[in-house]
Order: sequence, then structure tokens, then C-alpha cells
Amino acid sequence: MQSWLAEAQARTEQFHRNGPQGPVTWVLVHGKEIPQGAIQAGEENGNTFFACRTFYESGIGTCTSER
Repeated sequence: MQSWLAEAQARTEQFHRNGPQGPVTWVLVHGKEIPQGAIQAGEENGNTFFACRTFYESGIGTCTSER
């Protein structure tokens, strides 16, 4: 996990410094600090969900998060 976290932090710093380098850039967020431009993954009961990745059980998984 430490390697994944270090890579995520470096990628996020590069994104904030240089802007996006492709059509999609994964950035590290904490809590519900969903960045502007996040990919909307759906809605349910008036709540908007956004695409995200997480480190889970020694691997990277996809998930959704709401603001």
C-alpha cells in the first residue's frame, strides 16, 4: 500500500502542478473532497455518485463515492 499511496500522491501533485496529461487522471482525495471535473458514475435518490479507485485487500479496486 505504501507504494500505491506514494504513486497516488506524486500523480496528484503533478496534476495540480501541470494539469491533466490525458483524457482522465486519477487524483488522490480525502473524505468527500471530490474534485471538479470528476467522472459522474450515476445517481440514486437525488445523490450523485462519482467514479473512484481505492486500495482494498492488497489490490486496487473501483468504487463510487458521493459528494
